[in-house]
Amino acid sequence: MKIKLVIADDHPMVVKGLADILRPYEHMEIQAAFGKGKELLAALPSLRPDILMLDVQLPDMEGEEIVRELRKACPELRILVVSSIDTPYRIREMLQLGCRGYLLKSTAPETLIEAIEKIYKGEEFLEPGMRDRLLASVIHPDVAGPKHIRLTRRELEILKLVCEGLNNYDIGAKLFLSHRTVENHRSSLHQKFEVKNSVALVRAAMHHGFI
Repeated sequence: MKIKLVIADDHPMVVKGLADILRPYEHMEIQAAFGKGKELLAALPSLRPDILMLDVQLPDMEGEEIVRELRKACPELRILVVSSIDTPYRIREMLQLGCRGYLLKSTAPETLIEAIEKIYKGEEFLEPGMRDRLLASVIHPDVAGPKHIRLTRRELEILKLVCEGLNNYDIGAKLFLSHRTVENHRSSLHQKFEVKNSVALVRAAMHHGFI
């Protein structure tokens, strides 16, 4: 019996890379790939995959929102996060929402296969080394948090404009950047400060002395 898989990632190279890794394994089948959260939510109930490999940063929806919706629509679905974000805050958040595993996009192919097979059997799986980092973040939250934050010149410009209350379109117009470029920089800021929204970002920026 084949393990039915769906990929949710808006980067074609990542999707291709995952497909190339899984192709030799005849007991695994990729049913579909989606680059947007809304498309994923609309199609998943009819596809009924065993495992969803989910990137937590899709263009139209945050991973948290997607997982919450899927827990209601497809309660039996096992979700494996495959992300470039490795902050303890985000890992804890996704596991607490019910995801069964968390991997980095830089993980070794054999680790991906191991994760899929274990999650299919009903087990959980974390990227090697993540368990220790999560434990450290609970025992020493002051050390595990974003203590030494380094921002690029562009990130600092965008952070200051966010703190002034500008939205992505206004920031793009002011800095002559596309909306998507601004969105990417804001996602990076959220990752570095380990926050989920603009209000928390402004508060964290003030706490760390950036404004």
